[in-house]
Amino acid sequence: MTDTGEAAPRRMPWQGAGRDEPVYRQPMTLSLDDHMAVDGHRWLKERRGFIAVFLLIGFAVALFQGYDRLMAGDVFGFGLVVVVTLVVLALLAVPVHWLFARTMRWALESTLKRQGLLGKRFVLEVSRDGIRLEDEPASPGGDVVSSHFPWSAFRAIERDEERYLFWIELRRAIVLHRDGFASVEADEAFRGFVEAWSGRSVVSPPAFAKNRRGRNADWGREPAASADQRAS
Repeated sequence: MTDTGEAAPRRMPWQGAGRDEPVYRQPMTLSLDDHMAVDGHRWLKERRGFIAVFLLIGFAVALFQGYDRLMAGDVFGFGLVVVVTLVVLALLAVPVHWLFARTMRWALESTLKRQGLLGKRFVLEVSRDGIRLEDEPASPGGDVVSSHFPWSAFRAIERDEERYLFWIELRRAIVLHRDGFASVEADEAFRGFVEAWSGRSVVSPPAFAKNRRGRNADWGREPAASADQRAS
């Protein structure tokens, strides 16, 4: 489950809602990049790691191909096979990564479209009580389906260059885009409220989906009460 904060309007729509602390309410839509960030496909953008693995596999293939030459005492021939193989693979690494990433993105996008998860709109509300998602009705006057997640439901809260990630479990997170904030100060103010309400630190860069040991250590653990929560 992936949900994204939409950028418009550009100003942060804080609403008092009759309480002292603010409420953040924003329309949002699902995007392919957000699904990739949550569903474990972030590595498609990490070209250096892909190239390193690609060359490592190529080096193993070169050793296998040149093994007979090495056993026959042809060290020069063995070295030539290894060097030529690595040079060819180095030249192919970037275009192969581009082609592979584009193919994976196309396959994921096609799957999400068939499931109706791309372009689906919600309304997201962040407050002291947690996060609420409201599904837009299929027709005017239709029923509104909403889901509420208290802060204790989140295993981790993270932020990257583009979004906040509110992790419910592995490969399931609520996503909020950062480009809806009018300024860096507004972004930091929102982060401060989230940390006060949730009792968790907003971690950057994201590591929850990668750090299995840390993720398992926090599994099922209630967040520590913040000063804001203890005063309520």
